[in-house]
Amino acid sequence: MHAKFAARTIAALALVLLPAAARVSAADNCLCTTHRLAFRTSDGNHNWFVTADASASLKVTLAIEITTTNTGEINHDHLNASIYSPAGALLHTIHVEGHVPGWFRQDVTIAPTSPGDVYRVEIHRATPHPTPFHASGYYLRFDGGADAAIDSPLRAVGGGRTTWTLHADAGDAMGVRLFDPLTYPNDPGDYPVMYQWISPSGVAQPIGSYTVPGPGMDTVLPPPAGLVPGKWQLRLQTLSFAGPGWGYVIEKTTGTDRRLHVEPGQAGRGNGGRIRFVDESGAPFTEPVAFTFGFGESFTFMIPGGLFETTNGTDTFPIPVLITPPPGMVATPSSLVFNSPCDGFSEQTVVISAAPPSLTVSLSPNVLWPPNNKLAAIEATIVSDASVELVSIVSSEPGTDDVAGAAFGTDDRAFQLRATRGGGGSGRTYAVTYRATSAAGASTTVTATVVVPHDQRK
Repeated sequence: MHAKFAARTIAALALVLLPAAARVSAADNCLCTTHRLAFRTSDGNHNWFVTADASASLKVTLAIEITTTNTGEINHDHLNASIYSPAGALLHTIHVEGHVPGWFRQDVTIAPTSPGDVYRVEIHRATPHPTPFHASGYYLRFDGGADAAIDSPLRAVGGGRTTWTLHADAGDAMGVRLFDPLTYPNDPGDYPVMYQWISPSGVAQPIGSYTVPGPGMDTVLPPPAGLVPGKWQLRLQTLSFAGPGWGYVIEKTTGTDRRLHVEPGQAGRGNGGRIRFVDESGAPFTEPVAFTFGFGESFTFMIPGGLFETTNGTDTFPIPVLITPPPGMVATPSSLVFNSPCDGFSEQTVVISAAPPSLTVSLSPNVLWPPNNKLAAIEATIVSDASVELVSIVSSEPGTDDVAGAAFGTDDRAFQLRATRGGGGSGRTYAVTYRATSAAGASTTVTATVVVPHDQRK
């Protein structure tokens, strides 16, 4: 995840998965590929199959990313997307090219379509690139599609988190090969891999982590425990956050359906997330805040101007985030999930405020009997980590001279209450309220009661 900020410090590695209830949903039903797909040879094709939904039209968007090399050379590129009908006829061709750094896109709309129609989108280079280390990448977006899957031996994706969807047949061993046939310049030699299976019922299995010896990565991922037929999700990340994010190729080697599917709303070009940190008055909060990302990294960021922003260099969403403010403060919400739309930002505001102080109050006695109309001495036992004041004493049967010796607005823990109650009611209740206030101005209020029962029957 690329981020714009003044400084960052890697604190530790942590594996944290947040419950689905923490999800911040995005109203985006488009189907998007991962942020950056690339060819791992100088030529070749990627074949995508998209199933039309009930919207009666299908919009196909192809975008390519032009980057620069370490020496500053611009990686220009030309890509075509040939769109074929369910009967195999060529319908449209999209041509996208770029000669300067940035994203370039073209789209086409197919209409009318019928639910269940399957269109093939073949991605190929208009001109084969001379080097296999080409840094440019592309992404596809389908509006009006119910399902999109790649069925090609070239399933290359830039490093970073990606969620793949795989269908398991009855008796399918769920063989998933992860490899990269290329040896990169300055290859680090070892490839840390993190993966997690999510069952068809949505149960996330423990995160697995191991290192694939290098140079050159070629391994078979361990299948999920309790493998049953159905739609499984595979969250996958190669290398660590601090690593260069080498690309990889993934393919399913078992079962009759060996395609890799994408989910609605998965991140794509121009995607990202933004967290604005403010205090209780809405002003930017700029002290250090710790983040634990849900798939293996923990970082502390010095927030410039109270803003944290991801630019989604090679990441896909959703990404769960746990927020830890400085000591003595609380974050609201303390956890969230970036679930951005295909294009655009998912924005969240987090309020950092002083942590409320602890406060417990007990009164003795808390029952006055007999109701002899006399004043009874009450003592309050209070435990708090902040300064305390007596706020109010309110009777359910308002009267005069029923409360004596109470110094409101002070730390008064001894006063008197009259042991009396109305004859026709169920008894009298005195509500005694204390407030604790921390040095940072946060407060906690607690109310304890003293009752004068109507009688002593249970």
